[in-house]
Order: sequence, then structure tokens, then C-alpha cells
Amino acid sequence: MTSTIEQARCLGHDMADLAADKQGGIWRAHAISAFVIYATKHKNFTTEDVRTANPEITNNGDLRAWGSIATWAKKNLVVEFGGFVPVVSSRGGAKTLWRSLICEVQS
Repeated sequence: MTSTIEQARCLGHDMADLAADKQGGIWRAHAISAFVIYATKHKNFTTEDVRTANPEITNNGDLRAWGSIATWAKKNLVVEFGGFVPVVSSRGGAKTLWRSLICEVQS
């Protein structure tokens, strides 16, 4: 039996995938590239950090599309879950902190 939390997580992933699909394959390729490049230079970051660093990658205002990119990065071992932090785009609400698995910068 699937829990309500798991159902909500699955729905969130589905909605993020739909939002990314609406942006198109070129947008997705640019967003993935930006996420991976950011992960090579930053050990810990949020998806909002990636978006802010790449304002040229617009998505018609649907920020959920970036969730699909973050999920891709996790599945492809670019990042792992690193906890939660407050972010501006959610009025200080908690969002995922990503820990890079490919960071080339020494701390």
C-alpha cells in the first residue's frame, strides 16, 4: 500500500516532468547542462541557486520544470539529498539542498 506522502511525492514528480516536457527538449538539454556544470563547481546548492545562476534558461514561469531536472541529476548520480534549507522562491519555505557528487572544487 502506498502512503499519502509517497503518493504526493509521485504526483510532484509527475507534475515536474509535465512542466519540463512543455518546455521542450532543447530547454531540457540546456537546463540539464546548467545543473551539471553548477554541480561541478559547488559542493552544496539548491535548484534555486542553479536557476539564479542561469537566468537565460527561461521556463515560462513554471518553476516545477526545474524539479524534473533535479530528479534527473539525482537519478544519474550528479547529486544526492543533503537536507533542507529555506529558499527565497518559497517565501523562506524549506527546499532540498543538493550535495554534489561531481564537484571539482576543493574545500
